[in-house]
Amino acid sequence: MEFLETGTTERIRALEFLNSEPRRIPKFWLTWDRESLEGLQAPNTQLSEVQLPNAYLVNANFQEAVLQKANLQGANLQGANLQRAALLKANLQGADLEGANFQETILVQANLRGANLPGANLKGKLLLGTVFQGANLKGANFQEATLPDDFRGANLREADFQGANLLGANLLGANLLGANLLGANLNNGFYSDKTTSKDVCQRLSIDYPCATLFPEGFDPKAAGMKLIKNRKDIPKK
Repeated sequence: MEFLETGTTERIRALEFLNSEPRRIPKFWLTWDRESLEGLQAPNTQLSEVQLPNAYLVNANFQEAVLQKANLQGANLQGANLQRAALLKANLQGADLEGANFQETILVQANLRGANLPGANLKGKLLLGTVFQGANLKGANFQEATLPDDFRGANLREADFQGANLLGANLLGANLLGANLLGANLNNGFYSDKTTSKDVCQRLSIDYPCATLFPEGFDPKAAGMKLIKNRKDIPKK
């Protein structure tokens, strides 16, 4: 789908209209089906604060697009090209990003709660403030990345964290089985085990029991991590 050659405001409104649900118009009912935005071509486009929740954006091209504070909650972005796109403070909660291209993408302070990113290449990324709580990051590459502090309940199975900075990260209930933690900085990070109380799990919105699952032979205490067992152990921010 080629993108409209119009001004920034008109472009955003056009996309939002195509993605909109049926709605009531004064004096009569006007309904339409949500349009597919598959293959949308929007490189180098200013789309700050665009509202595209649940949009079908498979194989869309957002290369070098500005999507700051964009609402893409629940969107299907499988195979999307996000190379060098700016997603600062973007809402990608529950979005499907399988196969998306994250090369040089800016993801600072983005919301990726419950998002699907298996095999994502996030090598060397600055991801400060980004929330991955409950996200599927199986097989993702975080080598040498500077990471956020919230991975509660995330699926990080077989993820590559070699040399990554996980200083102070919250890994309660995270699945790190088969993950590569060689050279990763986990100092002052938090984890849970089978002794962690149900109250703690519920307070942190993690299903009980919520033990953190580590790679075989990994010793979280030796890595400088702190065990959270009871409510009093939960760090205050």
